[in-house]
Amino acid sequence: MTPSTPGRRGWIIDVDGCLVRAARYGGDGGQPIEGSAEFIALLDRVGEPYVVCTNASGNPPDTYAAGLRAEGIPVDDAHFETAGSMTADLIARRHPGETVAVVGSPAFADTVRSYGVDVAVGERARSASVVAVGDGVEFRTADLDAAALAVDAGAAFYSTVGQRWFHGGMQKGITSSALIAAGIAWTTGVQPEVTGKPSRELGLALAARMGVAPEDVVVVGDALAEVELARVIGGTSYLVLTGGVDRATADALPAARRPDAVFEDIGGVLAHTRAELGDV
Repeated sequence: MTPSTPGRRGWIIDVDGCLVRAARYGGDGGQPIEGSAEFIALLDRVGEPYVVCTNASGNPPDTYAAGLRAEGIPVDDAHFETAGSMTADLIARRHPGETVAVVGSPAFADTVRSYGVDVAVGERARSASVVAVGDGVEFRTADLDAAALAVDAGAAFYSTVGQRWFHGGMQKGITSSALIAAGIAWTTGVQPEVTGKPSRELGLALAARMGVAPEDVVVVGDALAEVELARVIGGTSYLVLTGGVDRATADALPAARRPDAVFEDIGGVLAHTRAELGDV
């Protein structure tokens, strides 16, 4: 953990609907939004710490980071995290030595394993003490059955996503991890802890990693999850209108749920930040 520096600003930046317009999680096949590459380059140049964080979990972080670089957005692997990697990190810290049943893609299971976690398969999964649900495009019914049995027997229960819909600026679609977790919750009567955005645990972990106080974090994104993330850690929220929330929806939010600032797109955030820094 990096000691925090009072007053030093850090950034948590969303991907889909913020840096790129995409129809799939993690910027896959997306189109860069004007200003996104320049914004990342500005933060690198002035030395303000940042993490680009997506609620995707179907691939490891380096795969998504490479995808952004291929689209011209200069995010290196060290600056990228996913809901999957942050879930794995939380489980490794909170449940050392325990057995975990994973429901989701093989890549999500591999991400969990990469943190030194024992991922149970087959019959062992039924008696796991932890259940983690991620991107479920490739999940098997047998995995779902084992996970439900484990949760019913008292296993800790985590889901990477809690929102019903994903919107990356092109079209909306279901969030498979939330849908699978809802099925387990309906069957067992146990609600999962959401470990992706807007998890307070995630926000605090990323702030600590950047070496900044939580209240000095600016969260930039297109969804209410990013606004809520900023609220629960005491940070600042910048909402961009290139994804899941339009101006009318933002204006109609109760005062406690409103973002601190609303921008048309990441280009607006870029211009605002340049003006703050005197870099115009």
